[in-house]
Amino acid sequence: MKIITGCPRSGTGFMSKLFSYAGIPCGHEQIYGCDVGYRTVNFEAESSWMAMPFLRRHKDIIHITRDPLKVISSLWGMEGLENIEDDYISFVYHHLPDIAEYSGLEKYMYFYTEWNKAIEKHTDNRYKLEDINKDKRKFISQFIEPEEIYVKEDYNGFVSRRKEEPPKLTLKDLPRGKVKRQFKKLSKRYGY
Repeated sequence: MKIITGCPRSGTGFMSKLFSYAGIPCGHEQIYGCDVGYRTVNFEAESSWMAMPFLRRHKDIIHITRDPLKVISSLWGMEGLENIEDDYISFVYHHLPDIAEYSGLEKYMYFYTEWNKAIEKHTDNRYKLEDINKDKRKFISQFIEPEEIYVKEDYNGFVSRRKEEPPKLTLKDLPRGKVKRQFKKLSKRYGY
């Protein structure tokens, strides 16, 4: 089974739709998600940020990255790491316990950096979501014969769960220090 993973808000939902539209049935948080365990799953791929702690079980892993400032802007705008009572946030704290030492934007930078570094331990098969979105057909042709590809061309972006646009953070908005230096270093290595 192919596993597609990255940080939350990096495009795992987009990737699930892309693979499924192209003829490769792909679940989104159907195998690795907070409310799973009772489903019969007949997918060839799974796209979930929550797969990260379980990657040692898999060999065919695709690591998706998205512009780090957009990821943390999106997470921060929805207070995505604040409510420890939320099952998704509890999952993060369970698998990345050091995150509790951080607050504010530093917590979001730390999360982005450490979650992606943990994924890197299991694969170097990494793609930028922005590049995939520019040429979906070219990307998916690596996994399916070109004449069998059907990509819904009008699917052209992300589906947001919120009604408002997230704040648009810049590097100047981020607090200085070691966490920011590590965040910038990883961002640069990823080509952002």
